[in-house]
Amino acid sequence: MKIRLLPNGRPDEHLGLSHTLKHYLRPQEMWVDICDEVEPDHQPMSVAEALPNHTPPAWEQWKNPPAELRAAWAQLEPAYEHGYGALITRLADALPEPSRWVGSGDDGSPGQPWVVRDYRRACHAGEGVLLMVRWRAGGWQLYTALRPKDFKLKRHECPPADQRNVTIRRKLAELDVGKRIAAWRAEESKR
Repeated sequence: MKIRLLPNGRPDEHLGLSHTLKHYLRPQEMWVDICDEVEPDHQPMSVAEALPNHTPPAWEQWKNPPAELRAAWAQLEPAYEHGYGALITRLADALPEPSRWVGSGDDGSPGQPWVVRDYRRACHAGEGVLLMVRWRAGGWQLYTALRPKDFKLKRHECPPADQRNVTIRRKLAELDVGKRIAAWRAEESKR
């Protein structure tokens, strides 16, 4: 499917850069585990380290960023374009396009990855990423993309990056997204 990413947006808008801050830089979502093809400068830890140091951390201040983070807002653009946005686009490219109409196959038909969520469509896009899109004039636009498995980390803890731990975290994230999609399919079938 061809997906349109959200526009970058300003610090007071919940658009592309704030989603990058909120999800991609949040260590508990472990986007680092699926960044094999992302250049090191655009990977979550590198981007987070380049932002002004905050308490609470920058990824928790996406709703109302302080002045220092607002001043550094443009630093998120490359991470969105070449990191978070690039990963979402790559995953979406492998998916079939959802139907715009409720009841036309998005409701759990065999082989259909999409489930209806109000005016959005959601699916497991792969690698433990929950992708939500909505129809906008001209095509399907990103609503959000997250890795909903909350890997419990202490604030400054670096997770083990060996292949075994990365594989385990990927599998756990995939299972978590699968459970959410299954629950939403069950809700749909009751309507």
